[in-house]
Amino acid sequence: DDEYGGNSELKSAIEDINADPTNHYRWYYVGKHLLSGETASVNNVKYTARQCLMKVLEIDPNYDDAWHYICTFVDKPTLMINGKEYTHAQCCIKALEIDSDTPETWSCLADTLANTVGNVKDTVTVSGKVYTKAECYIKAVECDSYNGEAWYKLSVHGFWDIDSTSVSVDGNLYTERECVAKCLEVCDNNRDAWVRVTGLMQANETVTIDGEDFTRQQCTIKILELNDEDTLSWRDLADSMQDGDTVIVDDVQYTREKCYKRADGIDDDYDYGDEEDED
Repeated sequence: DDEYGGNSELKSAIEDINADPTNHYRWYYVGKHLLSGETASVNNVKYTARQCLMKVLEIDPNYDDAWHYICTFVDKPTLMINGKEYTHAQCCIKALEIDSDTPETWSCLADTLANTVGNVKDTVTVSGKVYTKAECYIKAVECDSYNGEAWYKLSVHGFWDIDSTSVSVDGNLYTERECVAKCLEVCDNNRDAWVRVTGLMQANETVTIDGEDFTRQQCTIKILELNDEDTLSWRDLADSMQDGDTVIVDDVQYTREKCYKRADGIDDDYDYGDEEDED
């Protein structure tokens, strides 16, 4: 039986709900495990994953796991829960007011806020305390220092809100570059993070990631090992080299000219100046 991908526990949970529609634990299990496009039939009514979670909250309005998980449904601007309309941000706030230690929810809440423009800051209030976008991402990484995505987003968005070159996380100061490095410690295949850390470096600088020092050129090589069709990174790599230098990218040796030609093969309109005319 391929129904629900052969998930026998999911089918059993749906049977349990049909026998007892007030079992909010089983509603939650079904809501969390239904895939996109799947529905659960309960007493001849079909429920999507989101509708199952809404049933949980009808039965137990303070079931924190359901509030946290329903925050991940962003396909609708608002949800009607127990007769009250909630925006995505309000679902996050409700979840955090019940349990403030869930990093994914802090990150989701931060995603709903706009970057600071001038003196105008978009803020939210959770349990009586006001938070900016940056402060929500900081809460996310304080809850879980291994949340690579939140570290990356803190680097991208967290410095709009402050008049400083560093942010304080659990009493320690981190620069933009150090925030990206923290992301790469736990997720070294995040190409966007390698692009960002490279953009924050000067040619002669290094960045320390999980105890290992990387030059700007080595970071560029990392980008290309994750996407070897990145024209700008091939050019950047070539620009970092001198005549006679070689580098290894994915076990292939490249000269400066070969890097330029590799970029040229990806983007035929690129003019690398006098490089071909050098003797």
